[in-house]
Amino acid sequence: MNRDPDRLAPRQREAALRELAAQLNPRATEGPREPTTGWDDVCRLAAEHRLLPAVWSALAARGVRPLPRALRAISGDSSPLAVLEDAHAENALRSADLRAQGEELLAALSDAGIAAMPIKGLHLLLAGWLPDPAARTMVDIDVLVHPAAIPDACRVAHACGYRPLAVVCREEGADHEVAPLVLPGRSGSLELHRSTLMSRHAAVLPDADLWAHASAAELNGRAQALPNPTHAFALLIAHAQLQDDGYRLLHLPLRALYDFALLNAQGRDGAVDWGEVRERFARVGKLRCLSGFVAAVEDLFGMSAPLQLRGGRSWSRATRWAVRHPTAGLAYREAALLPRALSAARMARLYDAHGRGQRTVARLRHASRGGARRLAGWNGAQGSESQRTRTSRILTVTPTESTLGAVVTGADLGRLDDRTWRQIEAAFHEFALLVFPGQCLSNDEQVAFGRRFGEIEQSIELPSKGIIEVAARAGDGSWITNPSDSVIRALTGAQEWHTDSSCRPVSSKASLLSADVVPRRGGETEFADLRAAYDALSPEEKARFDSLTATHIYGYWLTKLDSAAHGSPEVSAQVRAEHDLVKLHPVTKRRALFIDRHVAAIRGMDDESAQALASGLLTFACRPPRVLCHRWRVGDIAVWDNRCVLHRARGWDWREARVMRHTRIAGDPVTEAAVAELSRPTPVT
Repeated sequence: MNRDPDRLAPRQREAALRELAAQLNPRATEGPREPTTGWDDVCRLAAEHRLLPAVWSALAARGVRPLPRALRAISGDSSPLAVLEDAHAENALRSADLRAQGEELLAALSDAGIAAMPIKGLHLLLAGWLPDPAARTMVDIDVLVHPAAIPDACRVAHACGYRPLAVVCREEGADHEVAPLVLPGRSGSLELHRSTLMSRHAAVLPDADLWAHASAAELNGRAQALPNPTHAFALLIAHAQLQDDGYRLLHLPLRALYDFALLNAQGRDGAVDWGEVRERFARVGKLRCLSGFVAAVEDLFGMSAPLQLRGGRSWSRATRWAVRHPTAGLAYREAALLPRALSAARMARLYDAHGRGQRTVARLRHASRGGARRLAGWNGAQGSESQRTRTSRILTVTPTESTLGAVVTGADLGRLDDRTWRQIEAAFHEFALLVFPGQCLSNDEQVAFGRRFGEIEQSIELPSKGIIEVAARAGDGSWITNPSDSVIRALTGAQEWHTDSSCRPVSSKASLLSADVVPRRGGETEFADLRAAYDALSPEEKARFDSLTATHIYGYWLTKLDSAAHGSPEVSAQVRAEHDLVKLHPVTKRRALFIDRHVAAIRGMDDESAQALASGLLTFACRPPRVLCHRWRVGDIAVWDNRCVLHRARGWDWREARVMRHTRIAGDPVTEAAVAELSRPTPVT
């Protein structure tokens, strides 16, 4: 009897989780062994939870010895063990730098008379609680100061060279900390906390309690306050279960669970007053969050629970179910987040609704549009077929809150059948942007998926293999942080709204982008719907813009980015093209604006007026609800229609890795010419 390979996926995901926990288990006594599921699934899950260095540390503690680096370089070894060792070595440098930054900042604050306390990862580093500091992935350091001292602490940090990190996407309600700060040339970022947790969770561990019962330690000859063990463990659990919404959304906080198991194996919880921890969660009605966390640690790592609680097993089983069934888990999380999705603040941001009546109308509009799109995503891909196939039952298309975009789950893009492809193609034309979470495609698989949309565009930037790496990385593999470097300049330019190959006579049909490494903050990609922007124009504006032709010049945006680009007129003269300001989509027949950062002239207008018009249209087009911001996770791949969608990257700390892979689909010259003719307005006779 043949088995459906898709039905094995839940078991494979569960097996990968069990294998990862077995490799990480700090109490394991057996020697190293090969995972029964293979290393690929284990490494993929470890990367998702930032545990690659921890896996290598656990393997090294059990006797795994790698090839010398010189031999690896000669042999070109890129095995999973080599990847794990490299991740551990890279994280060792980062952890050492973050520890040094923490010590320097605490000393500066002490000299300024400001009481400061390291919390979370920085506390574990400075207190010596980690047997291998390089095993714990950290991207920031957290320092608690009294709320009244925050302005002075910011001034001290500024005097030490820290500067604000230009990241717009921050979690709403993050009122317990100031905006992240970075020290140019150094790793990670600094977060100054006025409280340990957001205000809605602060009652679990008020900062006043932390200060009143702090432990005393000596750090570089100075007296330093540290959280006592009870508070440190309470904060670890509260941050994972409450602040990160692990309990409510059935997220498995694997890294926090491993931290807990590791500290337990080291005996660090011996001084913890578990009765106090229980009382802290119980007094705010969050005892189930605590019991679920402890039960999950016991289930995964086989440790004995430090306290007996009821109800935890059910949550642990539910999170395991969400791991096995990610599509159903996503649907559950959407339902759980619905009250927040319809909050007054969100309705004001998306629909400019401020009064009670306006909010009611906005919520009805938002809910009806989402319901209609989900129905279309469920039924529309198969057209008028009365019976859904097995593929249509598995594939799920979930529209976003914006006027474009949908998240597609249930498809394996690495081995795509024709029936599933027809569904994806229909969804692509309807939503113009599709995001496929957790695909982790190889280069060949990504190119093969791209060829479903058309021929791969060839250029100097996109070699014949069809993949270009988008990263601040030099040819020798080193990371680039110099703002004047050409790679950084190109990445900075990508933070302006654009569409791929608009400066060519035949612009790109579509683009694919996949995520290999993502930063902790920033690095998102935004998309803007030029179809909805055209629909929002007045009839008079539509009639005017339908007859205009714009000149796209590659060098134009460089002149705005850096005055040094004025010295490259030959590039501007060669890389340019004319396109109608309004395009008619060859499949959907919907009109869309066709503008981006490259528009330097419009036929029949002087340059100053043309550029002002283009800039105004860009500002108008890229407004909610026509804009979608996608926060990447490792393995995600997105594909969008360049004929009606703009995109741009969001800023991130250049010293933090962000590695993406880009594939571009060539446009059709015949279709482009036909569209140009169709998009002309019909004369009135």
